[in-house]
Amino acid sequence: MLDTDHANRRRQPREPAGYLVQLQPLDPEAPGVRAGVRLYVARDISRGGIGLWVDFIYPLHARLRVTFGGASGVGGTLVSRVGAVAWVDPVSAGGRHRLGIRFTDGAEAD
Repeated sequence: MLDTDHANRRRQPREPAGYLVQLQPLDPEAPGVRAGVRLYVARDISRGGIGLWVDFIYPLHARLRVTFGGASGVGGTLVSRVGAVAWVDPVSAGGRHRLGIRFTDGAEAD
């Protein structure tokens, strides 16, 4: 699937990533949300959001705490942001799906 629609909506440039990201639902009782902390791999990141490969599709607008090793990847300072699921691509690639999270806390990522 061509990703041009997502690219055209981006306000900040994305940087490639490949490091582990920890997701924790802020509303674990919400419908369709899986409670607990889960680890995923980041596809890309910008100041406004992050793209991930996931094995579980969180519902649109689900609020999540996103923790990662800074824009420098593994070994960088841990950064914790709050975001909401902005888009989901449920097309499976090897059992993984694409998920876009828009940061909503107003903080600046490394």
